[in-house]
Amino acid sequence: MYLIRSFYFIFISQLFFICSPVSAETIELKNGVTMEGRIVELTDTYVRIDRGNHNVYRLTFDQIKAESVALLKAMPKIAPAAAVVPAVAQ
Repeated sequence: MYLIRSFYFIFISQLFFICSPVSAETIELKNGVTMEGRIVELTDTYVRIDRGNHNVYRLTFDQIKAESVALLKAMPKIAPAAAVVPAVAQ
């Protein structure tokens, strides 16, 4: 019985891992550094990238290699998430 439960647990956890969406972008900077993370804001002049653990970097297009800038400009613009203000009960 224990072996069957272990098998199901491993199977379900692997299935969850395979099906979980992972979307990360790779941005190459002019100084040779490569940054990988999730784009949280994209405008005409800069990009904000979340590298995990709330490490968010703001990079201007002047800091980024031309190839990465071309890819970023082809993407749709991403507005920053609006702050959620709780409603006050009256």
